[in-house]
Amino acid sequence: MVGFLAAVPAPTGLFGLRYFGGLMDTAGTRRVLTVRGLLIPLMPAFWLLVTDPWQVIFINAAAGILWAGYTLANSNLVMVMAAPEQRARYTAAFQAVTFAASFAGPLLGGWMIGFAGYYAIFVFSAAGRLAGTAILLRVHVPHREPVTSPA
Repeated sequence: MVGFLAAVPAPTGLFGLRYFGGLMDTAGTRRVLTVRGLLIPLMPAFWLLVTDPWQVIFINAAAGILWAGYTLANSNLVMVMAAPEQRARYTAAFQAVTFAASFAGPLLGGWMIGFAGYYAIFVFSAAGRLAGTAILLRVHVPHREPVTSPA
């Protein structure tokens, strides 16, 4: 069951890429970041409602879709913000921060569970994700993306 639950986000992520890719083409990166940024913090909050393992399927399916949108929008944001000659460097920096957070987050969360408990961690995770989205949208995401003409 653990293996199955861990695998659920991958196929739903493919659907998310298709959906958010189309949405980015029509609505822009900022809108996709806003939509996913307001919905992803709900994922840890939903864990507070889980009473049986099968219920995690729905959380992981939704998370797969939303995280695909996050990855796609943030990758596009890196390309929009970086000067063409520095795109590889910006992409590498973005990936380094992502991997560092993927390493540090579970370690910090595991340490905090010992004294705060699972429910507090889920609330803390939701609040942190929402704060991160607010900072990203406020500081780094342009309201208007540059328009390029076909070459």
